[in-house]
Amino acid sequence: MKFTLIELENIFAYHGKANVDLTLPEGDKNVLLIWGRNGMGKTSFLNAVKLLFTGIEDKRVRQVGFPPKTLSPQQYVMGDASDWYGIINRRAVKRTSADSQPVTARIMAMWEIGDRKFKAERSWTSDDGATFREQLFIIDGEDRLAGAEAEERLETILPKDYVGFFFFDGEEVKSLSETVDRSAIDFDRLLRISFISELANELEAVAKERQRKNLSEKILSDIANTEGSLARANRNKQAAEQSLADIEESLSIDVPELRRLQARRENLRSGASENQRVDLETRKRELEEELDEAQAIVADEVPVFAPPLANFRLLQETLRAVEERLSAVGAPEAIMIRRIGEALPAWLEELAAEEISHHARAKLAAALTRKVESLANNQTPGGLFSGLELARAERLRRMLIRLIESGPDRQAIHLARLNEVSRLRLDLSQVTDALLRIEVGSQANLEEFRNVTKAIADLENSIAEANQKKGLQQARLQEAVQELATSRAQLDSLEASQAQASKNSQEARYIRRISRALNDLREAMRTETRQQIETRINQRLTELIYEHPLIASVELDDTYTMHFVDGSGDRIGRSSLSSGLRQLAATALLWAMKDVAGHDVPVIIDTPLGRIDRENQFNLLTNYYPKISHQVIILPTNSELEGAKLARLRPFIAREYTIRNDRGDMGAIEPGGLVGDEAW
Repeated sequence: MKFTLIELENIFAYHGKANVDLTLPEGDKNVLLIWGRNGMGKTSFLNAVKLLFTGIEDKRVRQVGFPPKTLSPQQYVMGDASDWYGIINRRAVKRTSADSQPVTARIMAMWEIGDRKFKAERSWTSDDGATFREQLFIIDGEDRLAGAEAEERLETILPKDYVGFFFFDGEEVKSLSETVDRSAIDFDRLLRISFISELANELEAVAKERQRKNLSEKILSDIANTEGSLARANRNKQAAEQSLADIEESLSIDVPELRRLQARRENLRSGASENQRVDLETRKRELEEELDEAQAIVADEVPVFAPPLANFRLLQETLRAVEERLSAVGAPEAIMIRRIGEALPAWLEELAAEEISHHARAKLAAALTRKVESLANNQTPGGLFSGLELARAERLRRMLIRLIESGPDRQAIHLARLNEVSRLRLDLSQVTDALLRIEVGSQANLEEFRNVTKAIADLENSIAEANQKKGLQQARLQEAVQELATSRAQLDSLEASQAQASKNSQEARYIRRISRALNDLREAMRTETRQQIETRINQRLTELIYEHPLIASVELDDTYTMHFVDGSGDRIGRSSLSSGLRQLAATALLWAMKDVAGHDVPVIIDTPLGRIDRENQFNLLTNYYPKISHQVIILPTNSELEGAKLARLRPFIAREYTIRNDRGDMGAIEPGGLVGDEAW
């Protein structure tokens, strides 16, 4: 496949029409440059070409911004009235809205595959500036297809799942070297393996349909419940596996660092007398035990009495106010009122006999008691406790007297306990310092020894916490695996319960055997293909990376996630690698995938050099872009390709274009490279 022409009109940053002639001259020149400063329209060009093949139906296409949010088709095409302007160029929308005319955004491309010529165009038209309609047509030789037929034909030429592997942003591609944000099935499709899985799934669906024709409603319900349990267990298993992978990643960094710090601490030790160390460590343990006991006593007793003991004057004033309350009525009156209240129920029982109930007598006694108390209370002058009941005032008076009388002794006891805690802490600090001095010897090393010891303690806590989480996740994983096994066994049992005497069930078993055989074949092919890709990655990485001593090789797991290995055979944490190095590794993965897949598709790259250092940029320009495809379209800025870097690529450049855009939404593409101040 070779592009010969790409035409943009009123799409993203491009206002009006912009044509790019992509025909290649005879010879070895396969690179086309489309220059542009930041914000001029390079990303708009890349996204427009991608949309030609993907459309906007898949919600992943409609993710914008950071953190990414998924827009509705209406928002994605017409804009969301915030920071996303939409597919249709906003200046064109304003102009046509003023003229009450429809506006169309379109991307058209022409290409060749062998002797066959193709033309495809996808457009979005708005008649009112608020709604839109999408159209697609493709011309394949003499055939002109539209709508669903055009989508199917375009899918056979360049499947939607392939687009991101061939048209991409150089800086964003480094995510392939981290936790893969694509599903493994995307890679399987690129490698032409997915059709086996799809066929196996179709056969499995046929087998289920055949087998369940004779199942009762009860068994069907049980099967639905069991399948729900199976799906839940599978989700729990995947979540536990991901958590374990994150924990292992953290431990792969922390454990070597702990060993390094422990070795450094040993180097700082002076080799002091063992007897001195034993005596000091014994004394330290004794002081720690005494301090714990003293602090426990303080924690239990001091907080209870601290407020009143710290406010003796307030206690005395409170006692004086309570005594004024009591003296206003007098002790004899108070005692008499209390005795009347206690005797009233019995008096009422004698006088009323059986004429009123016991409950009524109790209520009457309480009411009379309050009346008598109110007569006494009316004699009480104003004050803080003027409304306090006499019985409560008497109890409060006795409590205050006890606190005031025992206060000085309690203060002395608690002060002595606090002083004892301070003394024990000082002794413990002195013994700890003495231990450090005899271990380190030199005063110059003492501060470093303390810092290293603290760092070791922090790391040990972190590792212990990680191992604890690891144990929990392993238990969770084991539970999920057990639930999976149980649910599968139960599902097999349910589906087999009525299958024995059914011809459909027998046919289903045969179909399932074929499905299992296909799945086994797929796994064998994936394993073999993965090994081929892993070999190619390591070959390509040596061509891309300039003298990097950290990475010895790259391993690829069954989800196509890359793992980096050092010269000792240990895995390197991805967080230890620079952003530029991860971008190079992801580039090697894409190159290896393309090698193994053998797809003859052009490559379009925005921000080609990203955060890569100068030496590795030269490697990309010499070893990657001239070789990755028969047609490579690069969208650089003037700072990415200048001077010596441009000279490296110059022998392979067939054509150059420059994006002009003075207002951000007036993009146009002109033939020729950068000139004057725009060059370098």
